[in-house]
This record gives sequence, structure tokens and C-alpha cells, in this order.
Amino acid sequence: MKGIPIILATLAASTIAGCESSCSSSTAGTGTSVSSSSAPDRSEATLVGTQGRARVGNDIVELKNGSVFVNGESYGSVTATQKVQYIVTAEKRMLLVDGEVRAPVR
Repeated sequence: MKGIPIILATLAASTIAGCESSCSSSTAGTGTSVSSSSAPDRSEATLVGTQGRARVGNDIVELKNGSVFVNGESYGSVTATQKVQYIVTAEKRMLLVDGEVRAPVR
């Protein structure tokens, strides 16, 4: 158990070191991978798994109960192995699932 804080600190330091400005925040449940990055002209988060959450700018992307949500709005179902990306630029906000643009469920 003593090694866990050191591992977490190392992971946090390596994540922050790769950002050109400030990184987005994220949390992940067991078996979920969440990564994020931020630059002056582009911010993004990538989630894979069953439960996870990432803040990209002022938006929140969340995996829960087999679905993906942006700011509480459903973008449909996803499996635990699908790659969910949320990209924010000055021109647009875009959610992709396995590389395909996804729109909100209406």
C-alpha cells in the first residue's frame, strides 16, 4: 500500500508534464482508462471503459451505465472497449466513438 501514493504522484507528474498548458481533470472507475490534454488551441479527453468522467474546458464527459454523456446529455450507448474522445477547439466541440462523430440522442 505504501507504493500507491508514489505511483499516483508519478502518473500525475508525467501527465502534467505532457501538457502545453493546464490539463483537464478526470476520474476513472475500475477497468477504465481516462487521459486528457490541453493546449492553447485544443483540449481533449479520451475514455475507454465502463465508468469514468473527464472535464474538458467547461464540459463534462462521462461514461456510466453503458452510455456516454456530455454535460448530462446522452450521446448513446457504448461498450467497455469502445474509445470515446471529446475534442474542443475554438471552432467546435466534437464527440467521437471509435473515430466516428456522435450526435446527442434525441
